[in-house]
Amino acid sequence: MSLTAVFQEYEVLVRVDVTNQDASIAWYKEKLDLELNKNYFVKDYWAQVYSNELPRFQIGLNSSPPTKAAHEGPTKEPKYEVTTFVVADIKQAVANLRAKGVVVTDPQPQGKGVLLSYFDDPDHNHFAIREKHLAAWRNVAVLNLRTA
Repeated sequence: MSLTAVFQEYEVLVRVDVTNQDASIAWYKEKLDLELNKNYFVKDYWAQVYSNELPRFQIGLNSSPPTKAAHEGPTKEPKYEVTTFVVADIKQAVANLRAKGVVVTDPQPQGKGVLLSYFDDPDHNHFAIREKHLAAWRNVAVLNLRTA
C-alpha cells in the first residue's frame, strides 16, 4: 500500500519555527530561491514558501507559539517542528490511519478553514494532517497520483 492509498491526493508541508517572519521569508527567497505562497500568509503568525518546480512540497514558517496539541501530540511527547500531509479529506485520512492501528487526534479547527489532526510514528516523530482548503489552493498545480 502507498501513501496515496492512505491519504488519496496529498501534499507535504514541513513546519519550522522562526523568530522573525520577515527575515525568514527573505532568507528562504534569497538562499533557496523559494517563493512566498500568498494564499497561506498571516503577518507575524504563518507563512508558506515553495518552489514552482515542486509546488506540492512547501515549508511553513511558524512565528507563533505551538498549540498544546502540536506541542504534545497524541503521545504527549514535546514536539515543535511538524511535518504535515495536506489532504483533500481529513476525515477519510484519519479513518484510514486508525484502520491501520495508528493513534490520531480528531480533526480540530485552527481558523481560516484549516483542520488539523496529529499522529506520531513509533519513535515519537510527530506528524500532522491538514485538510486542504480548496479555495486557497486553487492556483496550485495538483498532480493526480495513482496507487501502485
